[in-house]
Order: sequence, then C-alpha cells, then structure tokens
Amino acid sequence: MPIAIVPVAVPPSGDGPVANISALVGRKTVTLTGFFQGVYTLLASHNNANFVPVLIFNSDGRESIKLTLPDSYFSVRVRAGANVVPGGTVAVEVAGVTKAGENQFATLATFPPGSGGTGPVIDTTLLFAPTGLESGINFICAGGLTGTVSVEGSNDGVGFNGIGTFQAGERQRPLLGLAQALEFSPLSTGDNTRYLRFTVDGRLDTPLVLTIGGRIPATLFAAGALVLDEEEGRAVKEVAGNPSFGPNLGTEVILYEWEAPTASLPGAITAELDAIVQVLPDTNFPTAVFRVYVGATNPGDTAGSTLVLTTPNITSNVEIGITVSGLPFANPGLRALVQITGQIDVP
Repeated sequence: MPIAIVPVAVPPSGDGPVANISALVGRKTVTLTGFFQGVYTLLASHNNANFVPVLIFNSDGRESIKLTLPDSYFSVRVRAGANVVPGGTVAVEVAGVTKAGENQFATLATFPPGSGGTGPVIDTTLLFAPTGLESGINFICAGGLTGTVSVEGSNDGVGFNGIGTFQAGERQRPLLGLAQALEFSPLSTGDNTRYLRFTVDGRLDTPLVLTIGGRIPATLFAAGALVLDEEEGRAVKEVAGNPSFGPNLGTEVILYEWEAPTASLPGAITAELDAIVQVLPDTNFPTAVFRVYVGATNPGDTAGSTLVLTTPNITSNVEIGITVSGLPFANPGLRALVQITGQIDVP
C-alpha cells in the first residue's frame, strides 16, 4: 500500500487546474499552508466536469491547516477567494494511501431543463460489478434547480427508503437572464443499497447531473495477504488533543485496532506498516515511534499480545510516507486483535 502526496495548484483567482486523486482511498489529509487573508475552497468531482465544494479554508494570517476528506473522488481543484501576502505563496496537497482501481465513479442520471418526476430504478451491481460500492459512497448534484432532489435506496428494487435530499430555494433572476447551475455539497452515505432512484420535485432551468463515487476494496486475501485499512479500523485514540501526549509524554496509546481473521493466512506471518506520518512542528517533543501488536486478550489493551513491528524514530515535521516490515512471527490462528500504537518523546 504505497503512500502518495498529490499537489493541487493554487490559482491567483477563480478555479485552478484539476488534480487527479482517483487512486487515493479511504481518509485523505488535505493540507493548506501559506500567508493569506480570505477563503480557499476545495472542489471535488466524480467526472472531471461537475465540481462541488467539499472543504473550506479561511484565514487572516499565516496558516497551516489540515482537514480530512473521507469519501471517494476522481479529481479536485482549488477555488481562490483570498489575497496572498505580497511575495508569499499558498500550497495545497492531498495525501493518502494509493490503491489504483478501488475507487469507482459513474453518472447516474441527467435531467434536462423543464423535466422532473421520478427517474428509472438503477441497479448499482450492474455499474459496479460484482458487489456494488462498499465504502466512501457519496452523490454529487449540479444543475439549475429550484426545489428538491430526493435520493432513495433499496435492497430489492421494490421498497425504497430515503437516503437524503438536495434542496434549493427560489432565486432572483440574473440581470442577463441566464440560468445558473448550483453547486451542492456532496451527499455522503454509509448505506450499502443495491438499487437507487431519484425524484426531482421543482423546476430545472439548466440540465441536472447526478453522479456517484465510492470504493470496492480489493479482497482481503489477495496473494496470501490480509489488508487492514485505517478506514475499516476502530479508532481507539486520536493523536490531536489526546491528553496522553500532554503531561504523560512517555505514555504509549493505541491508535487503531482490528479483529483480523488471521487463521486465513498460511504459516508464519510478517507485518508491514504503510503510513503517512509527521511530528507536528510546534511540539517540544520532536520524536515519535509507532508499533504493531498482534494477539491482545482484550480490545483497547495490548496485554497478552506480541510486539511484531517497531518503526524507526520519526522526527520529520512534514508529512512523509513510510513502509516498515517486521520479523516473521507465529500465526495466532482463528481471529486476532491487531493494534497500532503511537508514542512521542521516545528516548
């Protein structure tokens, strides 16, 4: 699971160039650094044509802002609405794990101006064979809408339940009489539904396009490997604001853990950790280490486990990708807890 950091060009005004992030899966970190006054907006798209706002960065001085982008998108671009300090620069980058081909996208429906009502039922397993999308699922809606668009899902194609809506109130007519398309924030869902349908209740002054993005994770057992992804893991402690990283700097805390079907793996096991890591530049304790444990007796506690991997000391105050492998260890069989811990100010 290689790590990638994708730079996104920041324009002096308007919308900037498009950056492809279709290979980045799961939770992605978006970082904006610079000295500016105003607002920058990150726009995202499933089809490289219809872009909508997903993250907003605002400041009146020097900033280094990190936000999380959890869902699946094909591409992003930056919209500038800020003044950069003369001679200064603003930089944006998106970092995440790369798994080419797992994120998938499609246009689900296009309603022409003046149309409305309920569209046809869509079987997502035909678009995304064989299972349909499994995670990171979100819908994008763009068009000249006054009214609502309802998104419904079903597992049998007969009984439908609401997933969410896009809604826009009455707008003033533009001076030139030209209809304007609206940009709605994406509609995210954790529901895994096979069938979808859309209902437009209102007026369309421009074409309305509905797209979908999501992920089908690769099999967990490909080539004798068991892949444990942060997105499917259980977050035990968050690094930011964790008291364990304050007065008790030597305290080791569990960051993520999984219940893994280790019996599916033959023979001895070797652990590999692929991650994006960073020691915050404003900390007084600029060293960190991460460890992997297998076989703990109870969730939330490493007691009874085997330490199978330890990273070198991390001192970088910018994001870097690391890949660290441990030594082979005995297979615990059945299912086992796998835990990643973090500790800062390591001697």
